[in-house]
Parts: sequence; structure tokens; C-alpha cells
Amino acid sequence: MNWVATLITFLGQFWPVRKLMPYEQGVRFLLGKWWTPLDPGWYWCLPFFHDITAIVIRPQVIDLKNQAMTTKDGVCVAVSGMVAYSIVDAEAAILNVYDYDRALQNATIGVISEHVTRETFNSFIGRKEEIEGAILEAVQVHAAEWGLEINSLWVSEFARCWALRHLTDSAGVPETIRT
Repeated sequence: MNWVATLITFLGQFWPVRKLMPYEQGVRFLLGKWWTPLDPGWYWCLPFFHDITAIVIRPQVIDLKNQAMTTKDGVCVAVSGMVAYSIVDAEAAILNVYDYDRALQNATIGVISEHVTRETFNSFIGRKEEIEGAILEAVQVHAAEWGLEINSLWVSEFARCWALRHLTDSAGVPETIRT
């Protein structure tokens, strides 16, 4: 029975009509070069000449992995958060960045890191909302290039931690350093 699904999927590539759902936008390529942005609806797609790439434009939330960072006063902290965003320009999201989820996650962690290293532990705690706003503005600049709009950003964890790193010497023998 699995071969039937494979056959249907294969033959579906040659179907001359493509549907974009109300929660999708896309881009149609002609011979791999020229493109046309597409809104939801039905479109002719000539096999071997046209290719349609569609993405979901519903609001999404990504989780920022827990990261160990060091504040200006040398305190090791664990930082994590979440970013809610929407795709406002499907053409830019498809053409300007390879993986907008991962790019947004990495850019946000980078911006948070810049702010954490500039602040002392106590000043970050005391000005958390203000710093979150500054992080949101900086991330929005990156996101706009990729056709994304940041709806909300939260630093959900900011706590002292011990960083335990495993390193190896030139012979490959592990060493443990506790900071």
C-alpha cells in the first residue's frame, strides 16, 4: 500500500493546478528564474516550467534554547526566551533567507547576548522590561529583511548558573573546567 502513496505523490508533481490555502502565500518560479508572488487561490503550474513554493503565514512562536552567558560583572547566567512572529512578506521569507525559523532564533540569541554582556546582573534584573523592548527593536531590524514581523519577545529565564564545559587537551584527554 505504501507504493500507492508514493505513486500518487509522484504523479501529483505533474498535476497542472496548484492550490494555496487561506493560511498560505507563495512564489511561482518560471524556469527557475523569474518569480511572481502568490496569494491564496488556484494557480496553473505547467510541469517542468513552473515551480511553486508555498509557506504558512500563520503566527508562530519559537523557543529560544537555554544559553549560558556572562554579564558585564562576570556573573554566569542561564538565559532562555520565546519569540512570536508572523510572516508579512512571503516573497522575502522564501528568497532572502534559507531557514527563517533558525535565522530568527540565532539572531535573537545573538542580540540577547549583546545586551547581557553590556549589563550587570542586578541592572538586568531591575530593567528587564526596558531591555526586552530594546532586544525586540534590534531583532525586528533583522526580521524585516526576511519578511517577518515580531509580535512579542519574552526573556523567560534569567538566572545565575554554573557553566560546566568539557574541553580536551592536545591528546584528546577530557578536562573539566567549572566557571
